[in-house]
Amino acid sequence: MATYQLGATLSGSGPVNRALCVLDGDNVLELKELRGVARAKDGKIYGGGDGPLEPTLPTAMNFFYFAGDFFGPLAADGEKFFSRWSGGEWGLPGAVSRLIGKKMISMGAAAVGGPWCGVTYGSDGPAVERAIGETYGAAPLWRNA
Repeated sequence: MATYQLGATLSGSGPVNRALCVLDGDNVLELKELRGVARAKDGKIYGGGDGPLEPTLPTAMNFFYFAGDFFGPLAADGEKFFSRWSGGEWGLPGAVSRLIGKKMISMGAAAVGGPWCGVTYGSDGPAVERAIGETYGAAPLWRNA
């Protein structure tokens, strides 16, 4: 799994959900998903009722590589969640963390340098398009109709 530093994954457009990684060397012990993570006016990062959070915390951005035998346990976790579903979201980081906790899977982590470049809000789009164009010289990815 690729990890980024928390401070490099935030949107300037509003709060985001992020999965903080608890690591032992390069082995993932747990993924702790936090909702509503954002940089406050004081420059500190808050979210999930925790805070302030260190901007250098390793953060999963769902850049996973799974072997084929992972999908059976993942499907079983999803079936269990939806059998008692009363609303809410079944997040991949939570499912992965539960499977790690049950020793059904193991996962390594590799830190990736640089900022995360992604779209959480529509207003993130132009910055992402610029970053991709500056990096790869790519044409615009989308156009407004």
